[in-house]
Amino acid sequence: MRNPSKRYFEIHGAALLLAAIIVGAVYGAAQYRVVNLGGGVSILLLIGFLLTAGGLVLLLKRLIDRVSRDMDEVIETVERIGRGELSCSLPPRGKGGMHRLCTAINQMAVDLQTATAPRERLRQEIDDRRAVESALADSRRLWKKTFNAVPDLIAILDDQHRILKMNAAMADTLGVTAKTWEGKACFTCMHHGEAPREVCPHSRMLSSGEVHTNEYFEPNLGRWLQVRVSPLRDAAGVIMGGVHVARDIHTHKELEAELAQRNAELERSVNALEAANQRIVEQQKQLIKEERLNALLQMAGATAHEMNQPLMALLGNIELLQHASSPPERKATHIRRISEAGSRLAEIVRKIQTLRHDEVRPYPGGLMIVDLHQTDTDNEDRRTG
Repeated sequence: MRNPSKRYFEIHGAALLLAAIIVGAVYGAAQYRVVNLGGGVSILLLIGFLLTAGGLVLLLKRLIDRVSRDMDEVIETVERIGRGELSCSLPPRGKGGMHRLCTAINQMAVDLQTATAPRERLRQEIDDRRAVESALADSRRLWKKTFNAVPDLIAILDDQHRILKMNAAMADTLGVTAKTWEGKACFTCMHHGEAPREVCPHSRMLSSGEVHTNEYFEPNLGRWLQVRVSPLRDAAGVIMGGVHVARDIHTHKELEAELAQRNAELERSVNALEAANQRIVEQQKQLIKEERLNALLQMAGATAHEMNQPLMALLGNIELLQHASSPPERKATHIRRISEAGSRLAEIVRKIQTLRHDEVRPYPGGLMIVDLHQTDTDNEDRRTG
């Protein structure tokens, strides 16, 4: 959009230029005769007039352009000041009205800046306060969402056990609305009682100033709860209340009880197994003892059976050899038989020493004795094989 002051100067400049042209044309027509009659002086005067008129027109145009530029700058500066840019200013121009105008506009900007400084500070303070209030509102909304999103039962209590706030989980568990119970005693809400319990962790926290935790079964809810109360202090460090957090540990307690029962059953089973194992060990010991005795009896029976005949032959020939009246041939026979009996006994001892199996065979009287000959045959078969 063009500046109206500039438009004004352009119109007036064009009008002056047109007037100069008309004047020049009229003057030229008036002097036509003189030109035709050959008046040289008149021609020179006409040329001088035209040049002078043209110079005046150019000078006037430059003046108009300069004034127009100055006015544009003045108007632009005023508009900037009007938009609140109070730090802008105009350089002084000339010594006339334009100089006074520029000085007045600069002074107006300074005065406005001085006058609006408190207002700007106030506006800035208001903006800052609004920003702080908006941040606080956002923080409150976030805190409320977080407070209600926690699944534990949370309540903020004062030093008189009164409920200041409770989250949605606690309100839903108790079947109440948070607003209904605000300002009422927590023991009335939680336990339907008239006074705090002896094991109340909030009372202990108020007395000691430290965090207290307690686990108990709440009949009102039919659940096991783990309650933890932390102190809330003011700027001076004085306790003004506490944060009451109750966690549902009923499932955990049921699992603990089931685990304890299973541990007891397992312990009883282990004790029964240990007793049974002890009995088995004792029976094994007794069985081993009986088997050893049986093996000894079988070996003793086999030894007595095998050694009885050569031993009787040995003793009999020794007794016959002791008779002095026996002829030498007889004595030689006895000595040979004694030697054979001794060899037989030695063979039996060797078989016993090389015994590797407990194969038995029946013996008169319903007994079983070790079969020394069968063992010897088996050993021979293994050696030949």
